[in-house]
Amino acid sequence: MFIKNFKELKEAVTKLKPMKVVVAAAEDERVIGGIKLAKELGIVKSPILTGEFRKIKEIIESLGEDLNQYDIRKSSDDSEAARLAVSAINDGEAQILVKGRLETVYYLKAILDKENGIRASKVLSNLTMFEMESYHKFIAVTDNAIIPFPTLLEKKVIIEKEVIPNEVIITLLTEVRDLKSDLEMLKEAIVEILNKSLQSDKLFKEKLTSNSNQGRKKIILNRDESGKIISAETVDIKEGE
Repeated sequence: MFIKNFKELKEAVTKLKPMKVVVAAAEDERVIGGIKLAKELGIVKSPILTGEFRKIKEIIESLGEDLNQYDIRKSSDDSEAARLAVSAINDGEAQILVKGRLETVYYLKAILDKENGIRASKVLSNLTMFEMESYHKFIAVTDNAIIPFPTLLEKKVIIEKEVIPNEVIITLLTEVRDLKSDLEMLKEAIVEILNKSLQSDKLFKEKLTSNSNQGRKKIILNRDESGKIISAETVDIKEGE
């Protein structure tokens, strides 16, 4: 099944068996509200909420929920909340780990802990998905935070590990005044990023594809013997290419 938008994703997920979820630092109305909705849709069950007990209890009661349906685990700070959540995954009490109100540094520290973390790969990545009315299917972006300048080897691992369809769409979103054409801006961004991320790679030429209003184009990046990108040119993609 090819899922193109969040509506179709919701329909597909609600047909699956509910999964146990644990939230690190859940004392936020939007966070608990999201868990409440997922529970009502049958997506999750037996939610474990770590964090400040009193605040979590107040939010659950304000949402009209039964406290007995939630397993609240008190923590003294965000660091402990993250550790308790990761521990629930390690102990088999939950299948899905969710980031709550805490800062990312505490969340990742617990995940990456050498003794008690849950890191399963040398490359840690994230996947962001969004949809636009002007485009007919999901757009998936990876990696926009954890590995901003991946090497080719890291890119290979990211693509293999992420749950992405065969067609991977990478978009560069930026706000620039007096924009040039989308294709020219994309070309400049790619040259800048690849010069930073691929300095150690031994490839001297790559082809990256983009769509523009004028038709399908490809950007050819040329490098010197040291691997540095020295020029970029845009050419039309021939039929069948």
